[in-house]
Amino acid sequence: MPDAFLDELDIERRTKRWSTILSASQSETFVLESENKIVAWLSYGPCRDDDCEDSVEVWALYVCPSQWRCGYGSALMRFAENLARESRRGNIALWVLEQNLAGRHFYERLGYVPDGVKKPIEIGNLSLEELRYQRKVTPEGAPALIPSNRPSVAKQKTFGFSQQGFPRYRWK
Repeated sequence: MPDAFLDELDIERRTKRWSTILSASQSETFVLESENKIVAWLSYGPCRDDDCEDSVEVWALYVCPSQWRCGYGSALMRFAENLARESRRGNIALWVLEQNLAGRHFYERLGYVPDGVKKPIEIGNLSLEELRYQRKVTPEGAPALIPSNRPSVAKQKTFGFSQQGFPRYRWK
């Protein structure tokens, strides 16, 4: 993300935005905590693209840069895939900035592939392109993509807002 866009973010506006997002009930947002600190979050819901009827969508995934390569992003993606299986959806779709080579590599390593669809997005004063990636959801009982020694994710029923203004579920 451009520095100018990130510099303009503030907790009050973010808290209001998250309240609106969560009240709309169109997606679910899951926050992963480690040692009482948020290290990653994922928003998940129905696919917003008309041409993906049998898909769910990872609307957003964020892992704190200091926590990259610790397994948190992979654990959240596995969690989203399990949710897709439970909802009997055949595909997961997601959008990633074309310039985000690290993010694209991450998704490709997990088996997601670009399907050729692009869309413009405005961030700050920049016009950027996003690419859509998709992956078929593996049937229940298929081998996991990530070794079992990585963090596991299980949602509990506690909910609130973190000090940073993000919605929070506690994870074990």
